[in-house]
Amino acid sequence: MSTMLHRISTRIYAIVVLALLLCLALASFLMLRAVDIAYDMREAELGALSDAAISQLADLDRQVAEGTLSLEAAQDMGRQTLSTYRFGQDGYFFAFDDDLVFQVHPFRPDWIGADQSGFRDVKGLMLFQEMQRIAKRDGAGRIDYWFNKPGTDIPEMKMGYVAAFAPWGWMIGSGAYVSDIQADLAAKRNTALAALAIGLLFLAATSYFLVRSITAPLASTLGSMNDVANGRYTTVIEVGNRRDEFGVLGRSLSAFRDKLAAAEAAEAGRERAREEQSEAVEQLGRGLTALSSGDLTHRLESAFAPDYEQLRHDFNATVATLNEMMGSIVENATEIHARAEEIGGASEDLSHRTENQAATLEETAAALDELTSSVRAA
Repeated sequence: MSTMLHRISTRIYAIVVLALLLCLALASFLMLRAVDIAYDMREAELGALSDAAISQLADLDRQVAEGTLSLEAAQDMGRQTLSTYRFGQDGYFFAFDDDLVFQVHPFRPDWIGADQSGFRDVKGLMLFQEMQRIAKRDGAGRIDYWFNKPGTDIPEMKMGYVAAFAPWGWMIGSGAYVSDIQADLAAKRNTALAALAIGLLFLAATSYFLVRSITAPLASTLGSMNDVANGRYTTVIEVGNRRDEFGVLGRSLSAFRDKLAAAEAAEAGRERAREEQSEAVEQLGRGLTALSSGDLTHRLESAFAPDYEQLRHDFNATVATLNEMMGSIVENATEIHARAEEIGGASEDLSHRTENQAATLEETAAALDELTSSVRAA
């Protein structure tokens, strides 16, 4: 659940849902305002009609004051006027006095002259008592009640309007069923709901494509980033061809990938160079060890890396040269030894001959001594 709340798609859908809720709230508010306005307009209409009816009664009362009509005649004319007054589809006027005795009702002649103070509508409202209270308190006002439509036994909500005509002590009432308002509002509500449903489908489709336009390249970018993070530098970053922010991100990621690939290649080159150097040093070490032990036949047979191959050739050439030099030295030493032996033999022979000559000389000297002695003796 927590992971879903952190997803971009969830946030976008949340914005759409919030927008939908705001639209619903606004539509509900507008519908309520439409209801209020429609009822206010109907109330204003009833008020204007009541004012017109009372204006006619006032004309009759003025004639009474002028002495051209008697009160009874004027009231009879007023009853006749109110009884025949119609408005709308089924609107009419009725009148009752301070004792709640009906003076006019075009559809309930049985109420004329009867006390209707105990009358209740289908909801239990003491209708005419409440009308009397409103008329005496405010002079005129609106009241909502339930009443049977003429010719039916079905109660419907009705908006009533009552106004006091003080000179005669009458309360002039009128009413209008609000079924037409409710039907009109229901039609508007249905139209609004249909428009809202279409808008919802449009928002849902738009939000889906909007989410896809974000999450699809985002998923592609994340996949490319994972490939780059795992060292797969040959991956194709598809969003790099886009013209939006994802394209900028993709091109930046491509540049970053190329730099990482170059850095890894450079590091691989350095590592390869270190390995080649280590291999060359190791083989040279073995060669020098063999050389130090007097093995002039050892050669570096395995090829070195190109950068170190000349070193191998130089080592092998040096050892070969040393081998040739040592061979020459050994050969010369052997010859010198042979010559020394010859010189030694000649020296020994000369020594023997010298010794023989010395012995001969000694014998000769002895003979000369004897000869000398003989000569002296003679």
